[in-house]
Amino acid sequence: MTALCGYSSERSITVNINASDKNVFGVDNGTFYINDTILGTYTDVFSPIYELYLLKVNSAGSPQVNVFAPIGNFYGAKIWDDNGVLVRDYVPVKRLADNTEGIYDLINNTFQAK
Repeated sequence: MTALCGYSSERSITVNINASDKNVFGVDNGTFYINDTILGTYTDVFSPIYELYLLKVNSAGSPQVNVFAPIGNFYGAKIWDDNGVLVRDYVPVKRLADNTEGIYDLINNTFQAK
């Protein structure tokens, strides 16, 4: 399976991974890594003009879910601010009231539907 890691066509890295393995993707201060192996580094400043999405592509402000559709399981995501403070801790959930799948942020106690 091929995974695309990055934030733009100029700042992306494509890697081959085993789809049956649990893989950890990360970006930390301009360093892209998977399973603690550094894939590449960038020194330019990342200043997005649109919101970032997990498992979706932001196309000029609109989420595109069928572009680079994820294959596999989503186990969670964590986001830290520049000071190293955990600001988002997402876990996959299914809301019992209506069986809606989505992610729950353990930090802010918020649910976002799939």
